[in-house]
Amino acid sequence: MSMLATWIALTASTAVLGQTTPEHPPRQTGDPVAATAELPTEPSPPRLRPTGSMIAAVAPMSEVTPVPRPALSPPFHPLRIRWGITAPVLATTVVGFGVMEGLGGAGPGPTACSPPAPGTCPDLGALEPIDKVALGHHNDAAALASDAFVAAALLGPAVASMAESIAFSRAERRDGIPRFRRRAAARFGHDAAIWSESIGVAMFTTNVLKAAFDRTRPLTHLGEDALMEDGVEIDGDFARSFPSGHATLAFSSVVAGAMLLTIKQCKPGTELRRSGTPRCAPRSATQRTTLGLMWGLGIAGALTTAALRVVAGKHYPTDVLMGSAIGATSGIVIPLLHRRS
Repeated sequence: MSMLATWIALTASTAVLGQTTPEHPPRQTGDPVAATAELPTEPSPPRLRPTGSMIAAVAPMSEVTPVPRPALSPPFHPLRIRWGITAPVLATTVVGFGVMEGLGGAGPGPTACSPPAPGTCPDLGALEPIDKVALGHHNDAAALASDAFVAAALLGPAVASMAESIAFSRAERRDGIPRFRRRAAARFGHDAAIWSESIGVAMFTTNVLKAAFDRTRPLTHLGEDALMEDGVEIDGDFARSFPSGHATLAFSSVVAGAMLLTIKQCKPGTELRRSGTPRCAPRSATQRTTLGLMWGLGIAGALTTAALRVVAGKHYPTDVLMGSAIGATSGIVIPLLHRRS
């Protein structure tokens, strides 16, 4: 009986413990981990896949507006110098001109003749109808005047180019273009290089022809006695008549200067040439006046130089004609060779 009572008591206590002891007993309410675990959690929203309309709506907002680049300044000169060609040409012409001038003046002078003794003066041949006007006179004043006109022919284009560069600088400053002073200086430098190249090529060609033809000057026909009275000493330069160096120098300088100004004033217009390139736009009245004076005064001064060389007895008319042609051709062709492609 006592054993049965004991077994019943154990069974009853086990049942009571099974009801009151859970599998995971709750923690005390003061525990923060338990409080966090007991908070209700919200369900996560469903993940949406982006559609084409959503991307199109978001794309403009995500694009970064590009920073605009500063506008490029226009070229400061319409012509381009290729220094790989220009520098050797300038060096060759300068050195060659100096050497040939030194050799030509240092050689023995030709024998002065005394007309009308036959065989004492060089025969002018087929050119006599043109060249005989240079015989029989010598004028020192005309020779000095020709030197002055050559100096003016050299100075005029330089002054005109400098004035045009200053006006270019002021216009760029007014338009707000940066580094306008440096650009104007570079513009003047381009003019000076191309102008010098034109003169160098022309003078080198003339000196080569002088050495090749070895033509005596007209004043040698006056005779040695007459030349001695005028204080003229015959040297190697008296055999360097063809072509005229003064005429070559004057025409190459003024034509190159005027050609450079013509090209710089040419702004592309709406009309096209047969080649498809645009014609120059109409120039203003000031530009037309400046260009007319540049060409007119320059050619007039160069022609005066050539005429004075004939009056001075230094050259025949054919000498100055050939020198003028060489100078004018170089003054036109050399600047055109520097056009931007």
